[in-house]
Order: sequence, then structure tokens, then C-alpha cells
Amino acid sequence: MKPAINTQLHHEKPQLLVIILFLIAGTCLRLIWATDMEWKSEEKWMFSQAQQIASGAIPLPIVGMLSGVHIPNPGMTVWWFAMIANFAHDPISMVRWVQSLNILTIWLFFFFVIWQIAPEERKPWLWGLAIASVNPLAVVLSRKIWIPDLQKKGRSTKAEGRR
Repeated sequence: MKPAINTQLHHEKPQLLVIILFLIAGTCLRLIWATDMEWKSEEKWMFSQAQQIASGAIPLPIVGMLSGVHIPNPGMTVWWFAMIANFAHDPISMVRWVQSLNILTIWLFFFFVIWQIAPEERKPWLWGLAIASVNPLAVVLSRKIWIPDLQKKGRSTKAEGRR
């Protein structure tokens, strides 16, 4: 029985190393090219609102930006960026904060899986996270000043992990 356990551990260590390398690659991809961010009307509006709230020029709004189908988002969608605006005084530094929060979320999710998921069930969770961390669309979208990057983190990774 012991050789089977040792063989299983022998195969899991290289896989875990590859998964960690994916996470490191995802981290690096999120940190580079912060200036390659979208700067359209939505990002300009969110940055402007956040700066005005942070400076005290306007109060916390009850309603946020209108969605694509003209339904107003909750005001809390702007509050997150208003908190960041206390430390970020230009769009690039705000995007750096968004990128950093993305990276923090990835690593916290990794440690959550290691800590809370049974060892025999971790493999799909960790591989789902590894793939999601280097997903080109997720990396590009981590350079946006928009609320989906700060809310609902891990939802797609969680779904991949359950397969």
C-alpha cells in the first residue's frame, strides 16, 4: 500500500509545481502593460466619479453607471473605485490597483483550495484556477476600470473546478 501512496505523491508534486508556475505566469501577465488599458467613455466616467467621491466633491451615489441596456447599476459599483481613488490619482495607478486585486484574488483562491478542499478533490479546482489565471481574455480584462473586475471573482474558476 505504501508504494501506491508514494507514487501518487510523486505525481502530484510536479503537477502542483506546474499549477504554481501557471499562477506565477498569470501574475506576471497581469502586471505588465498596465498602460495598454481601455480608456473609453465607461472607464472615463468611472474614474471621474471615483475621483470626485474620494475628494468629497460629490456624495456617494445611490445609482451607478447605466448598463448597456440602460438599466442603472447599484451605486455600490462606484463605491469600490472611490475607495481605490483615495490611493490612485490617475487612471494608470487605478488600473494597477485593479490588477493587484485580481492577483490577490487568484492567490487567495489557490490557498483556499489547498486549505478547504479535500486532497482527492483538489486537482480539478487547481487546474481550473491555473487555466483561468492565464486566460488571455481574463488578463486583458484585468486592465479595465470596470466593476466586473472587482466583483464576482472566482465564479468562472469555481465552475471549472466543479467539472
